[in-house]
Amino acid sequence: MGGGCVFSCDFMCCDVYAKSSIFQTSRIRDVRPHKAIRTFRFWIFFLSFLLQSTAIGFIYAGWPKFGTSFFSDHSELRFCAIFAILFEVVGRLWWGYLVDTVGPSRCCVALCFISFALQIGMFWTSKFTEAVFFMAVMVCAFCFGGTFTVFPNVILEHFGLKYFPINYAILSLSQIASVAILTFSSTPSINGLGWMSTFLWHAVCSVVAGAIMLFVVCS
Repeated sequence: MGGGCVFSCDFMCCDVYAKSSIFQTSRIRDVRPHKAIRTFRFWIFFLSFLLQSTAIGFIYAGWPKFGTSFFSDHSELRFCAIFAILFEVVGRLWWGYLVDTVGPSRCCVALCFISFALQIGMFWTSKFTEAVFFMAVMVCAFCFGGTFTVFPNVILEHFGLKYFPINYAILSLSQIASVAILTFSSTPSINGLGWMSTFLWHAVCSVVAGAIMLFVVCS
């Protein structure tokens, strides 16, 4: 959703961050791709992005199907979808501001743990009103949009600007892999395990991704 403007938004947000005070310090050095892929940090980013993209991708792509399981009026789901697009755009902008304020790695940690809360909370929205479900979907869209702003800036923060396009292109394969995983695993998981267990499994993915990024922040 919103795929047509993903890369333009990514590079616009990255350009803004690259001009911030963080990138004017001597701590950041440009790392060539062939050297970046040999580092431990590069591959833990790959793993974290893969897990987080799988988790937030599942809930963002799966909420319409989940909603039909307890909403008889599908017009309400269409209403949610329209506002979800708007919140995704707002999320990209707001997370961009937050990245420039507190740094991308901390924002990535926040995204992971918000995703964890969403995975746990989404199932229980079926026990409440449509308004609670609507709010959960909007938070999900808000965070999904944030991934397109935060992930590229994490690469900029740790590997520099000069070789950013190729470094990010390699790491973005984790997001492509997450789409493949969701394509082949989502329906069998829901049919075999049920919604609750599937949400819990993706909640674990979010926690592991968050723990990885927290390790990076603290190291």
